Order: sequence, then structure tokens, then C-alpha cells
Amino acid sequence: MDLQELIDRQTITDVLTRYCRGVDRMDIETVRSVFHPDAVTHHPPYADGPVEEFLTSLEVSADQTTRWTHSLTNALVELAGDTAHSEAYFVSLSRSHNGDGLIDYLFCGRYLDRLERRDGQWRIAERTVVRDLIRVDPVADVSEVEAARGIVGERSRADPLYALLERADE
Repeated sequence: MDLQELIDRQTITDVLTRYCRGVDRMDIETVRSVFHPDAVTHHPPYADGPVEEFLTSLEVSADQTTRWTHSLTNALVELAGDTAHSEAYFVSLSRSHNGDGLIDYLFCGRYLDRLERRDGQWRIAERTVVRDLIRVDPVADVSEVEAARGIVGERSRADPLYALLERADE
């Protein structure tokens, strides 16, 4: 493996990780930045088509989902010039409102991506989300317990991450 291949693999891994950050923080611009403008996603029930449809569906669902966290696990990247294919396993846990209260939604699956390097930038050209395991559990009201235990993440730019990034830019 040569140095450029290592750089490409790390860059692609960063793309996959930025996607998770963007979704977890409901930072649509970060999510958009990992896709080419003409990308397509196969991500039922959110969207099956142009990436902009997926981004719109994320914004629409923002009021329902109060917490969201993604973890990438195994990631395989196969390079072929300016094209790459990746299979990245993930675990996603979200807390959402439904008609009866709060639910925790555990979703284990895989991102199957075709990435392309265009103008020197690796981005996703096509994504298929594969569902391998889903679990849904009702949740009691835990807001006071969460708040008492320390800093709580936000699904917005109010998350502590953005203050850290702003300080790093100073």
C-alpha cells in the first residue's frame, strides 16, 4: 500500500465520520458536504432518490427526534482510481417522540457507498442503507436525570462541539 492509498482511505473514513456528526447534530450543511450534489441515496423510509430529498426529510423529522448518536464500527474501503466502494457498519441509537411518548430506536446496519474523487475531493456519489437489526423500546421521562448528569448533547449547532470548534479557529 502506498502513501496516496493510505491518504485516500483516511479521507474516505473522514467523509463517513463527518456524515455521522452531521446527522447527530442536525447539521444539514455538514451532511450535504459529504455528498456530491448529484448523489442519490437509498435510505427508506427517509428517501430513495436525489440526496436533496434525503436532506429535506432529515429537516422535516428534526422535531420528532430529540437525541441521535451514530457509531461506525467495521469499515472496508476498496479503491479503484478515482472511485471507491465502502461498506461501513454502524450502530445508531435515537430517542424520538411517538404518539404515546418517547421511544429509543436502536438501528444496526451498513452504509454501502460508492464514492468518487472529483476535483480532488472524495464524496459519496451513491449510498444504500442496509438494515440488519432494529429494536424499539419505550422510554420513561428521563430529562431531569440526563440534565443532572452533566453536559447534554444537542441536535443543533448549540451542541458543545461547535463552541469547541469556534475556540479552535481563534
